[in-house]
Amino acid sequence: MSRTNKRLFCLALAGATFATVLFGAAACGDDGGSTSGKSVDEVRAAIDEETAAEKSGNADNFLKHVTDRWLKTVIGATRDEVKADPSKFQSEDAPPTITEIKVSGSKATVQVSFPPGQRGGFEYRNAGDMVKEGGVWKLDKIHVLSAAKVPSGSKKVNVDLTDFA
Repeated sequence: MSRTNKRLFCLALAGATFATVLFGAAACGDDGGSTSGKSVDEVRAAIDEETAAEKSGNADNFLKHVTDRWLKTVIGATRDEVKADPSKFQSEDAPPTITEIKVSGSKATVQVSFPPGQRGGFEYRNAGDMVKEGGVWKLDKIHVLSAAKVPSGSKKVNVDLTDFA
């Protein structure tokens, strides 16, 4: 996945509001994960707080809700670089629709859907993994679930992927 697409997901996931989550959450799976309750509400609250930090440029609150892995793979910056330059994470983009939150212990998965015509003009769905560290929910990893349609005129690029690199 390109850095741009990762960043778009980060910004979009961060921009998701509590109301969107409340009306968009759906039941999922049978592995013991919960789709409702206190833990799910905590994940929603973390997303809200991170969203507010993103809109206001509050680096400390943004950094509170992201892991170093998220910074490296999605934002492409260190904590010090983000503190020095809030434009690395700041966004006024419209949020995606959160379609599912699933919490199991100290891990959560939040699935989002981007409507056609936004985020580069194509429709796609992503999942973001969150972890609870020190009592705080943090964005940790990103997964593309589907990309339905690529707009005409898009540039094709070759990408080499390596597991565990």
